[in-house]
Amino acid sequence: MSAGRRQALDRFVAAALAAGLVATLASYFGRTYWLLELFTHFRMHLATGLILVLLVALARRRLAVATVAAVVAAANLAPMLPYVTPGPPQAEASQAEIRVMSANVSLRNSDYAALRAAISQENPDVIGLQEATNKWLDELSSIRADYPFTVLRPEEGAYGLALFSRFPMREFRSSPYREDGIQTAISVDLEVRQKSVTLVLAHLKAPTTPRNAALRNRQIDRLAAMIRNDRNDEQILVGDFNTTPWSPYYLPLETEANLTNAAHGRGYQATWPVGLGFLKIPIDHCMVSTGLRVRQMRTGRDIGSDHFPIIVDVAFADVPTSASR
Repeated sequence: MSAGRRQALDRFVAAALAAGLVATLASYFGRTYWLLELFTHFRMHLATGLILVLLVALARRRLAVATVAAVVAAANLAPMLPYVTPGPPQAEASQAEIRVMSANVSLRNSDYAALRAAISQENPDVIGLQEATNKWLDELSSIRADYPFTVLRPEEGAYGLALFSRFPMREFRSSPYREDGIQTAISVDLEVRQKSVTLVLAHLKAPTTPRNAALRNRQIDRLAAMIRNDRNDEQILVGDFNTTPWSPYYLPLETEANLTNAAHGRGYQATWPVGLGFLKIPIDHCMVSTGLRVRQMRTGRDIGSDHFPIIVDVAFADVPTSASR
């Protein structure tokens, strides 16, 4: 490599490090201004880019650059450690008690057959849909024989919700929960083999403006309070949260509601937007209480939406889980 190219590479590496440093610093001020929160969602991307900077700097023997890159990469990796490090081993025993499938189907999506095929392939016990319109429910009428218990709250806008279940379920009187006129969540009591499970299906506002961001944050706080005040030991909160687990506004769901993200120990499970490869971020989540144990969580097949569905197998904490289903 010529001297000129080496200098150009060094300048590029320095610029990349500066950009990564600024973006990382901005992410730690996510509570001060709504736009800065966006940087918290890209921890994986920042860490990956900074690791590449570190490797190039080491190859060029730029130790100061390499040191800074390592520190900033570690700052981005640290919040992700519960997700990207392996979880505890699972015990061998009977099959998982509940398989939950959650999907933002997208009101503009008309690939109804793709969702029906995904349901047939995954064979969930409970299906939760966001952006469910009357047209979507009409197209899914064929699954009603397998899922006789339903709570259907369709809307022609983006905040229709629908639950289909093989288990008996009863909608709580406090459901649906609306915030600022927006249908945010429906909550039900599932009867699973003589046990009661509280399940909340939610779709939170996309934080595209300061007002929308404030609304989403209120929704998170209210959901956390709903879960905290629920008397069931077994609780599931699932849906499109429009935030990643590394946002400071997400934290009440773990700290106040005492829930654990099902993706812990199961890798970086990005769900949105479909088609952007490495640029996707995880905004669709399933969270469970200490009364439940997660056996598996993964993303599902493309259903024509801008979101991938998520599939989660959970069991009661006093029941060992299996290695396969």
